[in-house]
Formats: sequence, C-alpha cells, structure tokens
Amino acid sequence: MVWAVLLCLSWPAAGQGVDSAPPVAPEDGEVAYYLVDGWVRAGEVPEDASLPRAPLTGVFGVYVTLRDDGQLVGSGSALRDDLTDAIDTPGPPVDMAVLLAGATRAALRDLEQTQRRRAIELGISDPDLLAQRVRDVRARLQIDVQIGHTLESVVLPADGTDDAVYAQFVPGYHGLRLTGPLMPDGDLVWPANALARNSSPRSQLVQLLDRQGFEEEDLAVVARPSGPQLERFEVIHFVQANPSMPPRQLIRGNVPTPRRALDTAALHGITERIARHLDGKLEVLNDGTRVMRGPYLPSPDRVSPDLASPRQASLACFAMMVQSRSAQERMPGDRISRVRAERALSLVETLAEVVNPANGEPRAISVALLLLAMTESPVPVDADLRDALAEVLLGLRLEDGGYCVVSGDERRVGRAIEAVMTAALASWCVAAQPDDPAVAEWVWDAMNQLAEANAADPSGARLADLTWLSVAYSRAGTQLAGQSSDPIALDRLERMQAFLADQLQLLSDQQVRGVPLIGPADVAGGYVTRTGPAGAAPDPSWESSMPLAIVAVTVRDDAIVAPDAIFGPLLSAQLGAGFVSKLLLVEQNGYYVRDRNAIGGVRRSLWDNTLDLDCSSMALIALSEMQTTLHRLDQRDAPE
Repeated sequence: MVWAVLLCLSWPAAGQGVDSAPPVAPEDGEVAYYLVDGWVRAGEVPEDASLPRAPLTGVFGVYVTLRDDGQLVGSGSALRDDLTDAIDTPGPPVDMAVLLAGATRAALRDLEQTQRRRAIELGISDPDLLAQRVRDVRARLQIDVQIGHTLESVVLPADGTDDAVYAQFVPGYHGLRLTGPLMPDGDLVWPANALARNSSPRSQLVQLLDRQGFEEEDLAVVARPSGPQLERFEVIHFVQANPSMPPRQLIRGNVPTPRRALDTAALHGITERIARHLDGKLEVLNDGTRVMRGPYLPSPDRVSPDLASPRQASLACFAMMVQSRSAQERMPGDRISRVRAERALSLVETLAEVVNPANGEPRAISVALLLLAMTESPVPVDADLRDALAEVLLGLRLEDGGYCVVSGDERRVGRAIEAVMTAALASWCVAAQPDDPAVAEWVWDAMNQLAEANAADPSGARLADLTWLSVAYSRAGTQLAGQSSDPIALDRLERMQAFLADQLQLLSDQQVRGVPLIGPADVAGGYVTRTGPAGAAPDPSWESSMPLAIVAVTVRDDAIVAPDAIFGPLLSAQLGAGFVSKLLLVEQNGYYVRDRNAIGGVRRSLWDNTLDLDCSSMALIALSEMQTTLHRLDQRDAPE
C-alpha cells in the first residue's frame, strides 16, 4: 500500500475542505492504478470516510476493469453526482478516491458473481472452495483503470452531412456519452472498452442509441438540434498487460512514444515479431497436409475462417520470403531466416496443387504470388514447379497486352491483379532466364503498359498498382530494359523511373506530418489512403504499408532518387515504418487478448484490432524492404 501512503502525504485528509484543486494529470492515473491494485489484491475497499483525499478538477468518472489472462471477469464504474456541471468546463473539484472506491467495489462484486456462476458450472458448491477460487483469481488479475476527463459537447448543424458526426471524435481515443429518455444522466462508451470489444465508430453510436431506446435511424440526428445530445471525452488509462509486467499508461491502446524514425535495431525486432507471427500460423494436419490458419479476431477470441484462403496464404509466403532474403543479405548464413524460408517453401508446394489443379482453371493471382515467393526464396527451389507456375501466367497473356481471366477468354483481369502477375513474371525472367527472348520482351512491355496506364489515369495512380510495379522494377526493371532489343527501351526505362520519382513526392504529400486538430499524434508517419468526413482527424491504416514498400524499394535506386536528395524520402520512409510499428499487437496493447500467439500480428488500424493476414504480410514486406534499403545504403556509403 505504498501508493496509498503517498496519497495520504500529498492530498488533504478527510474532513478538510477543498475549494480548489489541480487538474487531473497522467501521474494521477498511476497513483490511482496502484490504489485500485491494493484494494483488488486485498479483496476489500475501505469505507469512504477512511479513504485518502484525492481532490482534482476535470474528472467526471472512472472505470475499473478486471481481466484474467485477457478475459473480462469484472468491471465497475462511478460518476460524479453533478455530472452536468462538468460538461464543457472542468467543474468543481471532485474526490477521485471516492470515485475509484465506488468503481472498484462494483468491479469486485462483478468478479465474485462471475466466479460464482463459473463455480456452479463446474459443480463447486462449497463456500470455502469458492472463496479460495476468488482469492486465487484476484492474485493474478490484470487491472485496467480509466479516468474520464474533458467532457465536451458535440454540436452539429441540422443541415450537416450524414457522416459529420464521425469527424467529431477519434475512435479509441475519445469516449462517448449520449443522453436519452431511458438514462437521463447519460450512457457512456469508454474508449479502452471500445478497443477491447473492437467496436467501430458507427457501432459505438448505435449501441448508445439502442440502450437509450432510440432506433438505428436516429443516428442521422445525433448531436443535431432535433436529436439526442452527445459528448466526447478523454481518459487517462493505466493497465497491467499481464501479471509479470508493470502498469503502463496507454494512449489509444498504445504506450506513448516520441515521434521518431525507426533505426536498424528496432526494425529488426519488429520484422522478426511479424515473421514469427506468420510462421506460427503454418500447421501440418494429421494427414500431412500443410495449411495456414486464418485471420484472428482478438475480441471474440476466434480464428475466422479457420483456414486462410489460397491468396492470403500465398501472399504470406511471399512476405516471409522477402523477410528471409533480406535477413540473408544482411546476415549471411542466418539459420532462423533460412528455416523460415524452408517452411514457407513447403507450404508453397502444397498451395501450388490447390491454385493450379490438374483438372480445372488456375487461380491467377495466387499462382502469381506463389511464383513471386519462389523467385524470392533464399533457399533452393524446385525449378520445374517454379517454371510451371510461370507457364500458367504466360498462358493467360492477351495479344494486345494484359491477361485474360481464364485461358481462351477475352475478358481481361483487373489492373491490380495484372500488376501482381507482371511483377511475378518479371522476377521469374531474371531468376530463370527463359530461352525465348520474346517472353522477356513481352514482360518488359507489360511493365511499361502498367506504368503508362497509371500515369494517364485521371484519378491518379492506384496504390496497389504502384506497389507491385515497384516490386517488378526493383527485381527486374533495369535488367529487362538492358536485355530488350527495343531501340527506345532505355528511354522507356527513364520514363518509368521519372514516373516513380513523381509518385514518391505524391506519396509524401499523403503522409501525416503535423499534429491533428483533435486526437493524439499517434497517426504521425502514416499515409492517408482513404479520405474521411470533412474536418476529421487523419485515420491511416494498415494500407500505409503499401506506400512504405514503394518508397523503401525505390529510394535506394540512384536513378529515381539522387544520392544528394535521399535524406527527405529516407526520413519519410523511416517515419512511415514507425507508424506501421504502432499497428503491431504487442504485450502492452494486447491487454485484452487471450491468445498469446496473436502477439506480433498487425492490426487493421489503431482502433480495429482484426488481425487479417494481409495486414501482417504487407507490413512484413514493407519493413523488410526498409531493412534492405538501410543495409545497402550503409554498404554504399561505407569507406573503401
């Protein structure tokens, strides 16, 4: 109870009047955490009269959550009585210790009820055994404390756009309070709870409306003159991720860190975590079949679907090969990356039978990704299988360029799929050196067509196209141009390089650099790939990995970025890598995760914890390319 002693020393004793008090601050959150921790471990909370005084301004309520190995087992909240006096103003000082005590009592009651229900399910009726069970659970509980402050009205004009409300709060950072007929004092969604439940911005509002007796259609009038009143608020959040770790303050679920570019050591640690996560999803079934488990949903604690699709698994194999090749280039002979590549190669061979069946149509994009994985492999591959996959793609070529959906069909695949297929064939041309020079000529022409189509697109180049074009260029661009018999091949190469250089600048313009008007600065370094409502805070997502991959593979090419102009793009890429690293599920922000194998996965966004395989795969590709770039630049700049 050291922190309770500190409270007694620093705050007035009970009975002393308090006319003014300091505003609540993060250090109060840490003191509050240890106070709650002592009560929870002891299993009792002192009476209010015996509590240390904790007068603070700005606080309107607290929420205490108890978890056992990530699973919710108890929760409780407490709000100040004069809550309406704290809207849009700090309000009078309030005793935070009293609020903490009330919320902790409620959480402990909830814990006991939860354990009583589970004891009944297990057939335990002995009161002494039940009491011991509760004591055992209390000793290992993870404690989560949120202190609510800065309650602000959200007011929208009657004629505002339908999505205007989403510009007024930042999911995972702001909590919400809605006033309605069923709960006149208001109903709240606390931000850390929304993160743990993976509640989208819309579902948070719908949940509040439902609990207040409104219909879903009333979403259109929330915070407007004719609709229910809405406020947003912030929290000071302290949580213990597991019993062996100290409590940490989290902001939008992440440990706050200064904005910085990731260095080589940090990049290595992050890529290893993602690679281990993907590698851990590889399994061998009882019949010897190699499979990859599907996306993991942390909030409901389930894998859905059970198995990854062939395309998802093929992309993951390519990602692991990119990371393994990068590791072998930087650390020749590295055993971990070699074994990882061998495991991925075994899955590639299994998937090849699925995506290119003997009697049936091939799945072109999966075939292309498997071919990319084989050409990227740092360990020996079955050349016959590799070349057979290439022949499948070559068989889908159209006379005027591009690829058909199925052999003999004139329908053309979409440009994004075309980009993946072209990247795969470009890499194969360099790796296999096909005997027919016309093949390499056709692939080189396909690369140029892809670049020219994106350059001429009135809506701008497409991010997916650019990602795979940059892969194709970095693996084979200069080689294919040099081998071409086309008299203007070098001119076309220069135009492609100029196009990619222009795209670097455009991507830089999409990167978040300043501090948002609302919400935290955790978005810094991310790339905004989708626009939100007018005035909304930037909301970069896992898709930031694609611009990062483009920048990482092109910035190391002197023909695209001159050595004396590399500092800006390189810093941009390192800041981008820093943002992507914040999407990583780690022990601290995984305080509600029950499956420890999820650690190392990449979330969809800072507020969506879904661990899609594509999110982790693209992040691993981008960060591994960044590692390769830093290594090659170090080698280039090293003294003779």
